[in-house]
Amino acid sequence: MPAPVSQRWFWAMVSLHWLLIEGCTEFSLPRGANDGAVIITRAMEYTAGLGQWNVVNNLPGQKRQSSAPYLKDGLAWTSKYGSATIRQTNYAIGTSDGVNTAGLSVSALWFPHYAHYQAVGNNVSSALYHAMFALWALDNFATPEEVVAALPTVRVWAIDGTLWPLHYGVYGSNGTGFIIEYDGSVGSGYTVYRSMGVLTNAPSYGWHTTNLRNYVNLSPWHDKAAGKVPAPFGYGSGLLGLPGGNSPPARFVRVAVTRRLMLSLTNGSKADESSSSEEGEPSYAPCCKDLESLLVTAQHLANTVDVMKGLSLNDPWGTNVIEYTVWVVVKQLQPYPRLFIRTYNDMRLRPIDVQVGKSMTMIPLSRV
Repeated sequence: MPAPVSQRWFWAMVSLHWLLIEGCTEFSLPRGANDGAVIITRAMEYTAGLGQWNVVNNLPGQKRQSSAPYLKDGLAWTSKYGSATIRQTNYAIGTSDGVNTAGLSVSALWFPHYAHYQAVGNNVSSALYHAMFALWALDNFATPEEVVAALPTVRVWAIDGTLWPLHYGVYGSNGTGFIIEYDGSVGSGYTVYRSMGVLTNAPSYGWHTTNLRNYVNLSPWHDKAAGKVPAPFGYGSGLLGLPGGNSPPARFVRVAVTRRLMLSLTNGSKADESSSSEEGEPSYAPCCKDLESLLVTAQHLANTVDVMKGLSLNDPWGTNVIEYTVWVVVKQLQPYPRLFIRTYNDMRLRPIDVQVGKSMTMIPLSRV
């Protein structure tokens, strides 16, 4: 059923509200050795509090309608999978995160200055508004490979080409994932990267992964060589140079390095690379033996990029705007889909009382 014109304009106004978002961080943790658990964690930095953020349980069989340029109707589909999503407002446009019944996770993160969306031209029936990308993927696909394979079938567009700039992280129930960036690349108009388990914001994902080469010297080990002059003051000297700021490159490096070191820990000894998983990460690391240890590890890792009030300020309209970590969501992909949430004023990680795809519900995050 075509969306009414008033709703299309409403979607545009919601996009303007998202301009208050400047930073986000996402990371994955691999399969638990004991129960096969896989989780994806995302922190939302925002300036307007919990506001209209809701947890929504989406049923299969829902009819969707994207808009197209010039107030036309774009891509239409019927949801194949149920999902639990976090979105702003009551409309599908504001979906930022979710997991579906097949164990697919999708997140939309801020990507300013580098997002360049596709021209629709005469392909109106394939026009997908970029703020509906996450819901489209969750509705239709079971694996990240399926999402990537479907990209040539849609034209992802945005108002003025850059409003609400986003890039996307998609992960499957086996822990593999891709980063999708609409960057105006010649030919396709987008670039797909194999995820290394971390995503923040601008610049491009390729830039972030290349930048990690500046930090290959970082180590959890401190030099205890007898007679070394000058001697380190104590533990932690191996991580001198780890960025501590809140910029996207600093957060990317901090999470990537910390995540790798945590995953390489094997009972206090150096990792045995011969026992690594296919993705190069020891499957027997103590931090990832089961779902409980994964959730503990996810919280500790999220804490490394937690932005307290007063640490990130902006003055876009002559008034101080305070950005902080409003909420953190942990998406459990295996052994079954589930969401956990914590908010700025309640740091306890707690499961959200939804049964993914079983009944249509909406719960304000302020009441979780």
